[in-house]
Amino acid sequence: MFVLELSPSYHYPVKFDLPTDQGPKPVEFMAYFDRLAQHEVDELVGQTRSGAVNDQELVHRVLRGWDGVQQADGQPLAYGPEGLDTLLNIVPVRPAIVMAWFNSLKHDPSVKN
Repeated sequence: MFVLELSPSYHYPVKFDLPTDQGPKPVEFMAYFDRLAQHEVDELVGQTRSGAVNDQELVHRVLRGWDGVQQADGQPLAYGPEGLDTLLNIVPVRPAIVMAWFNSLKHDPSVKN
């Protein structure tokens, strides 16, 4: 049964290989995305495809938080403007978040939202 009572956001895994001196290191954290209405998704996807919205702007529009992101000292990286800027300046985090958001729009039975 599908109940039309949805939370304003949902979580989805962000997975990527982080380049290191020892070679690629598989990394994963949980992103929290805004649950947009279909017309908002359509508009944002169109703006992304046309180049009117870049990856940075897309992430700022859809990302609302994360779990599993730590600073070098082991403390959680707090979500907010400073934390987001820190995270997005690490290659290849930004495109990985964009890819996770696009993937979250598709049905994938292996991932529970």
